[in-house]
Amino acid sequence: ANKWKDALETLAALKTLPAPLRDDPRIELAEGDAAMPLGDTKRAEAAYVSAEQKARAAGASLLTAKALFAHAWLLEKLGRLDEADQAVRGARELYLAAHDQRGVADAETGEAIALMFRGDYFSARQRYQEALAIHKNIGNMHSVAGEFHNLG
Repeated sequence: ANKWKDALETLAALKTLPAPLRDDPRIELAEGDAAMPLGDTKRAEAAYVSAEQKARAAGASLLTAKALFAHAWLLEKLGRLDEADQAVRGARELYLAAHDQRGVADAETGEAIALMFRGDYFSARQRYQEALAIHKNIGNMHSVAGEFHNLG
């Protein structure tokens, strides 16, 4: 747990840097990622929302997609599935526009998880299979293994 606290301290120091350095959305994205393992979901959510807003304002579509996707995972864990669906769809659209196939596959997996939470196992399986096909196509063997696990 100390490494996450250390990470948050480092990120707090980064926020004291002069502009524009302190305004980098990756700082908030990392803050959300560090707050999650500590169970600080309010801090994580605020950080992800801030990261998305900053990335969108900067025109950084892939970073916006990453922030949306990270926020979607949090929302799924909190049981806020409608909001999670909206965030995953937003991330997926941005990944598609950028031709980021790994991002598209990850979004498919995110959609599958939300469907599983809703008890729609058939649709979830379809999403997992779509993600698996993309990961195979791009040669992402680590995620291929993960999708086989999800399908098992």
